[in-house]
Amino acid sequence: MVSSGVNKRKKHHDKDKYYRLAKEQGFRSRAAFKLSQMNRKYNFLDDAKVVVDLCAAPGGWTQVISRSICSRDSLIIAVDILPMRPISSNVHRLIGDINTDKCQTMIKRELNTQKADTIVCDGAPNISGGGAFQKDSYVQNEMVLSALKCATKHLRHKGSFVTKVYRSRDYSALLWVVNQFFDHVQAVKPSSSRLSSSEIYWVCKSFKAPTQVDPKLLDARFVFEDFENTVDLSKKTSFKKLFEKKPTRVGYDMSKLDFSMRNIGYVTDFINCSDPIQMLVECTGLSFVCEECSSKKTNASCRCASLFNHEKTNEEIKLLVTDLQILSKSDFKSLLDWRKKLQVLEESSTRDSDSSSDEESKQEQDSSDEEEGIQQEIEQMKLKKLRKAKKIKKAERKVLAKQRRRVAMGMTRHAVDLPTDEITQGIFSLASIPNKEGLERVQEIDLDQVDLKDILVESSDEYESDNNKEEEDESNETHAKKLERDLDAYYET
Repeated sequence: MVSSGVNKRKKHHDKDKYYRLAKEQGFRSRAAFKLSQMNRKYNFLDDAKVVVDLCAAPGGWTQVISRSICSRDSLIIAVDILPMRPISSNVHRLIGDINTDKCQTMIKRELNTQKADTIVCDGAPNISGGGAFQKDSYVQNEMVLSALKCATKHLRHKGSFVTKVYRSRDYSALLWVVNQFFDHVQAVKPSSSRLSSSEIYWVCKSFKAPTQVDPKLLDARFVFEDFENTVDLSKKTSFKKLFEKKPTRVGYDMSKLDFSMRNIGYVTDFINCSDPIQMLVECTGLSFVCEECSSKKTNASCRCASLFNHEKTNEEIKLLVTDLQILSKSDFKSLLDWRKKLQVLEESSTRDSDSSSDEESKQEQDSSDEEEGIQQEIEQMKLKKLRKAKKIKKAERKVLAKQRRRVAMGMTRHAVDLPTDEITQGIFSLASIPNKEGLERVQEIDLDQVDLKDILVESSDEYESDNNKEEEDESNETHAKKLERDLDAYYET
């Protein structure tokens, strides 16, 4: 009966395309594609004739090395603590532990005074499980130091060294040691490596081949030792130096990492943060799906979707943000340039929206100013009309005052003197004679028998009656104008 663990593992392998490809192409493990992809990019096996494969079982990497080297006089040494099936005639298999001097002697005997062009190591400890990742990563780092020690003994000058590394708190210390022996160290994570795995690979080129090596550089007790920050007051010469803090290589902050040894940040935070370089240092990857998107099960309405589908976000950017720990300096520069371009586009769109809103507010202000102008014009018309009415009333009051003065001065129908010029004009006016017969009657009048007083009284009576009639007409006209003015004011209000 097959156990449930075997069934789960088989189900997991059925979904892995590299596992199926390895079976189809005759490779002994899916790890063969990792070495093939790295060699395709860095070419450390093309010109090699002598290659040492440490921790080679079951032989997937050894198969790739055998197919990549076309020279007939090539030499491939495969070393592992477990026995391994034969591969080809130029592959020499050794059984031994690379941590022992005996194994180093066996490798030296097989090389026969030669130096290896490339040394590779894909060894990993048996995972203990149960959340003891720190212990497993420490054992892995010890294996890397053992492989590096073997490289210092058997690798030629300017040779290449490839090894597997786990991301852990001792990562920086181990990287510092490797940089002492190689001019170029590049961290890479092949696409065939599972994203859930914390493994990465170092491709180290241009071996310096030092004549003397300090044994402490290859001793895990010294490389991964934690030193306390003790201050010796007797050795300090100034107050400033007393509080200087020297940088220590402590690796990753375990409080910020999840169970897969990854600290995934959000692309939106990377775009908006004030210190993007610090975020790239702290995070191991960036995701286009933030907490709001994951809680709503969709990111269609979030800003993350617009950033993911933006024209500046090409496939290279999407690939770079998946794992920041394997990026080079040029890759980080590409991410920072991409961030700057997005910020410039967002600022321009914000300015356009602000300008449109300013235009709308300006139009509203203009309309309100126009309404205020109309209201002011109406008020001015009202004031003008009121002044005109006051002027008319003033004129009327003048006429009434004049009439009262005439009465006070005795200029009435009982007065003897001529009150106005109109009376005299009426007496001596020829317009009162309508025809020839009237003219003849005037000629027949004897002026000696006519009393001038009677003429003046009659003329004044006629003038007064006419004047009263005119005053009555004027009062009626003034009353009508007042009514019309009140009606106009009522409709305006």
